[in-house]
Amino acid sequence: MFSGFITIFSTESKSQNLPKWNDEYHKNWWMNHGSVSEFTQSVELLNKQINERLNKDGIVKLSRIPSFFELVANTFCAKYFVVPYLNKHQGSDDASFKQIQKLISNNVDVPGYLTRCSHYKDNKIEVIKILLDLKNKDPKIFADYVKLAIAVSLVWDVEFPDSWPHQNVSNADLPVLNPHFSQPYDFIVQSHLNENLFYDPRRMTIRELCFVVDTPVSTKEKLYAQQIKIKRVNDLEGLYKMIPYDQNRINSNLYTWPYGEYSLIKIGAKNGGICMDQSYFVCQTAKAKGIPSILFMGQGRSGVHAWLGAFDIGSGWDFTVGKWESEKYPVGYALDPQTWSQITNSEMEYYLGSSGDSPSSLRGKVLLALALLNKDSPNFVNLIRYSSSVMPRSIEPWDIEYEWLTNNNADLKSIGRFWSRWIKNFKEESGLKARGQIALLQIFKKLEMKKNYESLSKQIISENKSKRFDLGISIDYEEIKNLQDKLKWREAEDKFIFALNNYGKEKSGGHLFYNLVQPYVHKLYLHKKNDQIEKARSLSRKYIVTNKGTILDNDFIKLFDQIE
Repeated sequence: MFSGFITIFSTESKSQNLPKWNDEYHKNWWMNHGSVSEFTQSVELLNKQINERLNKDGIVKLSRIPSFFELVANTFCAKYFVVPYLNKHQGSDDASFKQIQKLISNNVDVPGYLTRCSHYKDNKIEVIKILLDLKNKDPKIFADYVKLAIAVSLVWDVEFPDSWPHQNVSNADLPVLNPHFSQPYDFIVQSHLNENLFYDPRRMTIRELCFVVDTPVSTKEKLYAQQIKIKRVNDLEGLYKMIPYDQNRINSNLYTWPYGEYSLIKIGAKNGGICMDQSYFVCQTAKAKGIPSILFMGQGRSGVHAWLGAFDIGSGWDFTVGKWESEKYPVGYALDPQTWSQITNSEMEYYLGSSGDSPSSLRGKVLLALALLNKDSPNFVNLIRYSSSVMPRSIEPWDIEYEWLTNNNADLKSIGRFWSRWIKNFKEESGLKARGQIALLQIFKKLEMKKNYESLSKQIISENKSKRFDLGISIDYEEIKNLQDKLKWREAEDKFIFALNNYGKEKSGGHLFYNLVQPYVHKLYLHKKNDQIEKARSLSRKYIVTNKGTILDNDFIKLFDQIE
């Protein structure tokens, strides 16, 4: 049976006619392979066929073929997810291969979901393993909740980072008992069947579901959170008020949770907590009710604070739940549950502003997959850039291109041109734009382009003086540090005073202290510059107004007390 199938592909490859991918063709292609080696050969032939047609007609013309995107999605899924999994398990019999064939042939959306929703850093072998395990538990439930299963596989493909959920709790105190990917899957399915969720998970996007299943806490914790009564997503804000604020911990400099097990009942009904604990409590409550949520931490006038973003299926994301507007936080940092890399609230808003799950973004992801299928061909860079033009707010194709440049030992000028394009592309999001500007700044420094360096440095500070003043402060300190490293203490002090004057005392408190004053003073201490330390203390007190009993006030006092 397979020999005839492979002949068709060989003939089509010669004539450069692409197969018309539909549900029937999908099932036939995935099932009509008798062994792993035959399947692998067929995948390579299909990929070759796509590349030959790409070279002949170009990507723009190919994109007009209705079935082209599903063809690419299935080829990508086979080559980057299935084949690596089979190669790793090649010592076993063909049972796992047959299971994969049934999994994908009976669930035709799986290749498209994986291609459009995965990230290039995902552990693709583990993704397939998780999907197989969840499907084998109950094929019917899997078919009904396939998007939930995909979300679980994309979040749980790697271990949760040690920094989860935030840095102010010991891992040993987390209420996590033998975490396993089946637990969040089973919990959400059963909660939906019991009508205990705000939304139907079958109607949510995979990306939204990633912000629901990204918690390893025990079922006991989730059940406790689920019984907390809220009628609307907007009611999450009110939960902060029901948790007593533990001012004694702030007064005693006990920022790390000191009460043993970090359970929700201890936070909500027994010990209370500080802002990190309050936000964790509200965030876990949201997830237990099927509401996508994410915990942010940032610096404001009074120092560090935690808040969250929550998703309402009617109005979208709100990234200000529990946020104190008077504190003027320039940005909040969180962990992206799919990659566990750092993400900011402004980056999420920026990406969602173009509808992260819109047809153009999903189309761009398939084009990105096409580029990865051509990683060793001359078409690779052009295809990467074409995919980024279709989804211009996505960082992923840019990260892939940068890795390609560094892996191929690109010269500094080529990398500089890359960052110049980055700056132009992300000009509407100040944080992303500044990332490119700072990288380009380092290129200018290495190439000894002093005028370009000084001009760009001033531009970054000027552009980020109001909303993202944290970026301007970081650039200013980089210049101060360079002067200190050269032992130019007077010039460094002048620049330090200029920075204090530049950002004033209206909104920069936490960032001004932690990103400027603290590292500046530490450097002075190492070189025994006691007079300048004392001057820095008096000047900092003038420009940084701290409220007694806050983390910032404690850390300010602690810095100079330690030095004394």
